[in-house]
Amino acid sequence: MDNGLKISTIIGAALIALPVGAVPLSSQTTTFSGTIPVICDYNGGSTSVIMTRSGLNQLEGLTSSFWYDANAAIKLSLSPITIAAAPSGTTSYSWLAKLLDANGNAIAETTPTSSQNDDAFFNDGLASVQTFNLRMQVEPSSGTMKPGTYTGSVTLDCIVQ
Repeated sequence: MDNGLKISTIIGAALIALPVGAVPLSSQTTTFSGTIPVICDYNGGSTSVIMTRSGLNQLEGLTSSFWYDANAAIKLSLSPITIAAAPSGTTSYSWLAKLLDANGNAIAETTPTSSQNDDAFFNDGLASVQTFNLRMQVEPSSGTMKPGTYTGSVTLDCIVQ
């Protein structure tokens, strides 16, 4: 019995002490990779705003606050205003849309014929803590506003720089 105990002890010790440079029977390498796309996501705000009379000679509308989440340098750009409806004979009206920062400062503006977007550049991207509004104003060049419906639209684009 004494010899049997010695043999099992030797076999057990051999099984526990595997060689350090053991060759695996198989191996697999897994590589993980991912890409973060450039994003500029619009959040909040209003896509339809009722303009109300401001004084006798002006219509004005203001969106609710909105923001963009962007992870790269971007520029917010306003397209020229598209006039969809105005009472007949209202060609001498001033249409103006402004992109406002959280403090109410205009950082971009547009009319039906031109846009000024030089101040709406954000070198470090944007986060939801920076909010904006769009304001649209319509008023006659002279005289009083004619009764009727006035409808204009403006597109705000987020452009990666």
